[in-house]
Amino acid sequence: RISGGRIHAEDFAYGHRPDSSLVRKVLHEYKNSIDYQDYSYIIIDEIHDTLDKGAIEILDELTSIHDNGLTNGRYLVFFDNNQGYREADRDLNALSDQISQNAAIFSVTENHRVPENKVIVNISHEVLDESSYEDFQKSLTSIPEQEDFPIEVVHLNNDSELLKAVIQQTKDIQDHNAGNRFVLLTTSNVNKVIWNDMKFQDIISSQIPGIVTLSEDNVCDDLAHSLPWTSVLRFKGLERENVIIATKNDALFDCFEMYIGMTRAISRLLILTVD
Repeated sequence: RISGGRIHAEDFAYGHRPDSSLVRKVLHEYKNSIDYQDYSYIIIDEIHDTLDKGAIEILDELTSIHDNGLTNGRYLVFFDNNQGYREADRDLNALSDQISQNAAIFSVTENHRVPENKVIVNISHEVLDESSYEDFQKSLTSIPEQEDFPIEVVHLNNDSELLKAVIQQTKDIQDHNAGNRFVLLTTSNVNKVIWNDMKFQDIISSQIPGIVTLSEDNVCDDLAHSLPWTSVLRFKGLERENVIIATKNDALFDCFEMYIGMTRAISRLLILTVD
């Protein structure tokens, strides 16, 4: 809105980095416009998502009257570069250094996301360090086939079996009115699968009774009679007592994405995977 059409949403998509000089120019003009409101301080949560998307320019321009907010501005940021999508490709460590060299740093050294179940935490961290589906499977070799273990892996032969498994899980959750304790997450490679001339994500969202697509409008609603569904990377947070992840083995499989999905599980994790 404030760029006058000079900057578009596509400029911030993954794989793109907006022109920092243009972003600075737009912010500078905005700061000197009648629409600008002076900020006492700025807080940015999960800044690893936006370090290369204009967050640094915003801090530098808008937290100081002299356009040197990184040095003299008042701001608070929360970030974990290890959770930044493709962090190495995006130079997140170098970008965060621009902030940390002028800031007081407070580090959380323990993962508190799923404190109820350290097994899920430990295995998810193993997955984070892997680079392929084969490596991912090696990280799961320690998972025993027993009912009381917090992680269950179901290996399927094809996309049709995956769809049937999702439908069955949906029926079971509906029968027990347990939707508020569950979420179904699909990985990017599954979303793009074409099955019966439809993308898998479109089949899930429109063809399976009982599944509700999560959105900004309903993410906090009571969905006990349905199975909430979204893609792994669609929302931040979204922790649930029980998480179901649907994925498959192909060239687009991403271990980091699996790590994100796995860390959403508080108590139990079910992985449906097409080998």
